[in-house]
Amino acid sequence: MKRRAWLIAGLGLLAALVYAQLPRPQAETLLQNPNGQALLEVYQRIQQDYLEPLPREKLNALLEGAIGGMVSALKDPFTSYSPPQRASLRQEDLRGEFFGIGATLSPANPDGTGAKIEGVMKGLPAQRAGMRAGDVILEVDGEDVTGLPLQEVVARIRGREGTKVTIKVRREGTPAPLV
Repeated sequence: MKRRAWLIAGLGLLAALVYAQLPRPQAETLLQNPNGQALLEVYQRIQQDYLEPLPREKLNALLEGAIGGMVSALKDPFTSYSPPQRASLRQEDLRGEFFGIGATLSPANPDGTGAKIEGVMKGLPAQRAGMRAGDVILEVDGEDVTGLPLQEVVARIRGREGTKVTIKVRREGTPAPLV
């Protein structure tokens, strides 16, 4: 029951945020949609009737979850939502401030989670460590990443130039994971 309340809360908050950011004609269109109206109503009820005031961090988490849910509902592998923290990683990448291990990764699982090495670049850390195409990343710095979205796995691997990272992989035909 509490989980459902959080879901409804997140959707309501999302509606309010979207409504506040839309130019008036688009906001009016949102309110003409019954689901858009429901989102706004839930947001208002939470603000008025929720048991306790919600801290900003919780509100932000609800909004990010609701936005992520909307984007996931599109079921489009080329459309994604990046919360502000991940978006800043992309900006750092464009400016060349962060470095990876020299490997091309793809999702290891059909749902887009985990990371599988598609290729390694000659002379870079992944190749020097013996990684190969087909290796599946199990852990980064001792933490299981098999169920994380690919973007999150990449974010955990990347760092400033020279940063050390420990990666455990599973290789087909090898009984034990490799570090």
